[in-house]
Amino acid sequence: MSAAGLWEICGPFLVGLLQWLPGLVTDVSGSEAARNRAGYAGSRVEVELFVMAHCPYGMRAETALAPTVKAFGEGIDFRLHFIAQEAGKEPVPAGPLRPLRSQGESCESGAVSGTGRFLSLHGDAEVEEGIRQVVMMHLYPDRFYDYILDRNDNMESPDWRASARRAGINPERVAEIASGAEGETLFRENIRRANQLGVKASPTLYVDGVEVEGGIETHGLARRICGLDSLAGPCASVPVCGTDRDCVSTGRVGVCVNAGKPGASCRFSDPVVFRMTVLNDTGCDLCDPAQFVRSTRELFPGVDIQTLNVHSRQGRKLADRFRIDRLPAFILDSDFSKTARFGRFAKAVYPIRGSYMPRPVLVPVSRLMGRKAIPGRMEFFFAGASPLTVRIAGDLHSWLDAVDAPERLRLHPIGQDESSISSLCVRQIYPDRYRAFAMCVFQGAPKRGIEESHAACLKRQGIDVERIGRCAAADGAAMAAQSRISAARAGIDPSMNPSLLLDGRFVVTSRMLSRTRELFYSLNPELLQRDKAYLESRKK
Repeated sequence: MSAAGLWEICGPFLVGLLQWLPGLVTDVSGSEAARNRAGYAGSRVEVELFVMAHCPYGMRAETALAPTVKAFGEGIDFRLHFIAQEAGKEPVPAGPLRPLRSQGESCESGAVSGTGRFLSLHGDAEVEEGIRQVVMMHLYPDRFYDYILDRNDNMESPDWRASARRAGINPERVAEIASGAEGETLFRENIRRANQLGVKASPTLYVDGVEVEGGIETHGLARRICGLDSLAGPCASVPVCGTDRDCVSTGRVGVCVNAGKPGASCRFSDPVVFRMTVLNDTGCDLCDPAQFVRSTRELFPGVDIQTLNVHSRQGRKLADRFRIDRLPAFILDSDFSKTARFGRFAKAVYPIRGSYMPRPVLVPVSRLMGRKAIPGRMEFFFAGASPLTVRIAGDLHSWLDAVDAPERLRLHPIGQDESSISSLCVRQIYPDRYRAFAMCVFQGAPKRGIEESHAACLKRQGIDVERIGRCAAADGAAMAAQSRISAARAGIDPSMNPSLLLDGRFVVTSRMLSRTRELFYSLNPELLQRDKAYLESRKK
């Protein structure tokens, strides 16, 4: 099963292992006129969404919040902020390494690029789109959201003007302002809020100045608003709960039944006591179980946690008994199956010797046991060209090219689809052209789709299409099977799509991929100094 499928089946509770449950404190204020227009007994609620214009997860959040923003109208003070920085200005220092904060994936990295006055994770094109959207907010406050939703559905097209016209926006007027000093000024003012707060993850949601932890889903914001004032008109149609996070009762475990539907309700039960043993190596700085432990306590308040060092006598016995091959490891005893949320979690764990262990894809960073370090090596495993795969591959490519170290990265397609099999043939027959070919596919997939991009890149790299076709027909299936076997030997499960192997022994799953640069340099501080020196030399 793919990682995407696993997340979809297990819902927010897989993410719950890696996240704090949401908490929200509100202190609302606003004008009487706005309250009356919205049908509110209380005050306007300030809602701030922070995104990157080309981040697929930011786009998803914009779409998820749209029904609530429209339904509550002037009952909320909605503000959209972009995550970028001015060229030449010191960015807000990055915080400690941590999994990405939003439900599912998010775009988050200390790496930014661009050639103009502003820098962003996805470069100049993202900055240009952000400036256009800020100009639209200024000129068309009642229509800009319509443009955003339309543009998000058609981001693969370079013709943003078509989306503007469909939203009733004059693209020529927008383009004129966006290309001048006024557009720069508006964008500079817009990104100031994110930089003041140190917001780096797209999407990030704030309600009345307090960050909303957990995911961003269609009814979540509406429920928060209705919690402040249940008399607001739209509240009558908002389901009682959309996830278990909406069912909170002190000392009890709440489960949302018929989540997100009109008849949704919360079912409460007493916590079930079970033991979770955390096996770890205290000498491994990157083997941090803290997020997993905190989230488990939040989701399963009956958990009793025991921590063991793998080098202790009891720790070694446990590692042998449960065939543990990576750390940190988490072992949940049989009573875990009696918890109220086990049904939601069953596919996220696997049974072993009367206990349960979470699947490795749920652990953001783990160290493979018994492996020798290969300093400076990065191996990227992927199947297909998902938005996350495309973004991470592009980030790695840009970073390593900038420091003149492309040899650090090795690409490993492990998919069984036609394009993946063809890619394996390209790698075998044209090893000197494979990297350029793969990056060409990644760059073109969002615009043309993977199949069309694949064909175009074969031609662009001067690769014999018929020869690749013969290879795929004769040996493709065997090559695909072997690629998965090789990945398994490297410690990579097919559900980890995409994933990285750093220094030959650290597995990085999807929720930490955007922090690859920090992880890599923490393992290879001498290469950090080398890269800094190289970049400084280029400035002279």
